[in-house]
Amino acid sequence: MIRNALDRDITGIIKVVQEAHDKSISKIVPLDVKTLRKNIQICILSSEHLVLVVELDEEIEGAFIGVTHQLWYSRKKQSSDLFLYVTEKGTGFGANLMRRFITWSKNNPGVKEIMLGVSSGIGDPDRVKQLYERMGAIRVGDNFIVPQE
Repeated sequence: MIRNALDRDITGIIKVVQEAHDKSISKIVPLDVKTLRKNIQICILSSEHLVLVVELDEEIEGAFIGVTHQLWYSRKKQSSDLFLYVTEKGTGFGANLMRRFITWSKNNPGVKEIMLGVSSGIGDPDRVKQLYERMGAIRVGDNFIVPQE
């Protein structure tokens, strides 16, 4: 089941984030649980964020975090995905999380643009790009990371 995250879900979301982080290209950047906990709580409380969880058998098996912000060149807003990951048990829920985010963004006053990214290095990025295109997104560029040792 997909639902809006609650404060009680933070520990489960942290576990999902930790699993994703361990698989990502950014795993060389230390994950700080205290900072993560604080930021997830801020996102859950903020009307400018959407935090969704996949809950299966009373366990969090996936999470999504999206945000809106004012475009730097306009009075209108853009919404962006910050985090999307489902565990093996949550496989199949990713597309539904993204659809919920797109609907939330379209219903959010002032949002004129929805930005979707593929930036973790987890899984098959081409498959994710195809999913976004099926949802009506237009491909614009790519993401690059310069790792620091």
